[in-house]
Amino acid sequence: MSDDNKELWDKYLQKFHDLAIWVVLLIASFYIWHHPDLFKKLLRLEKPPEKVKVEEKPPVWEGTALVIEVIDGATVQVQTQQHPTVTVRLAGIDAPILSRNPLQPSQPLAEESRSFLDQLVKNRAVTMAIYAVDAAMRPVVVLTLDQETINVLSLKSGLSEVSPEFLKAIPDAIRADMEKAQSEAKARSQGIWGLAFYESPAAYRIRAAHERR
Repeated sequence: MSDDNKELWDKYLQKFHDLAIWVVLLIASFYIWHHPDLFKKLLRLEKPPEKVKVEEKPPVWEGTALVIEVIDGATVQVQTQQHPTVTVRLAGIDAPILSRNPLQPSQPLAEESRSFLDQLVKNRAVTMAIYAVDAAMRPVVVLTLDQETINVLSLKSGLSEVSPEFLKAIPDAIRADMEKAQSEAKARSQGIWGLAFYESPAAYRIRAAHERR
């Protein structure tokens, strides 16, 4: 290539380069013009929204309780200084239905779920935190023993499942531990998650109610 041609080629390249820059600038200007929020963020004219701190509700009542009976995998009877016998429901979990009707079978692993909870807490003094009451006016509670949350241990064993009912009433940290425990039990196909066919307690209640009609 001669020097004249090379010089001419360099001029074309420079013009093409300048034109490309102008095209990019025009496209960017057009985009920013139609997206003013982006322009404000680029120039930091808009402060980022402040994080709102959500205060968790404290338990309605918290104290020591003696577990005197385990009814099923999610329900126990306790004794406190104020009350000799109170039936309470573990918050955020649901366990396989344990039938007391000889004509109606229990769900698979219902007895194992009750026995697991029985071994953990029966005749033991636990820390009980009440966060709500259910439709049957039973306190909905989180039980703690030796710095372990019983609700979480039940889920970790694969002998109960997370129940959306009252889950939001309990502290975020406990709720996260419960969801993690269930995920780990599922991954191991442990307990109810290892059954060939698993029907949730909620679905079982609905089906049983229809069959009784």
